[in-house]
Amino acid sequence: MRAIADGRLEATRTFADEMYFCLGCLACIDGVSGGVNYAELFEHARAEAESSGVLKSPRRNLIRAFAIRWLFMT
Repeated sequence: MRAIADGRLEATRTFADEMYFCLGCLACIDGVSGGVNYAELFEHARAEAESSGVLKSPRRNLIRAFAIRWLFMT
């Protein structure tokens, strides 16, 4: 995550999948080395996974559009 956040690596499909397998509950934060702001690193990593577009597909777009309409129906 650090290498991608620093721009030293490109986001790949595997990386993006891993970012979405994680729930982001931060229960693992106690196991992370001191001084590492895991929450901020995770947010940037997931944002990079989205902005890279490696997960885009017609099926994913349809599911997301349906979910957003369902969640925010007026």
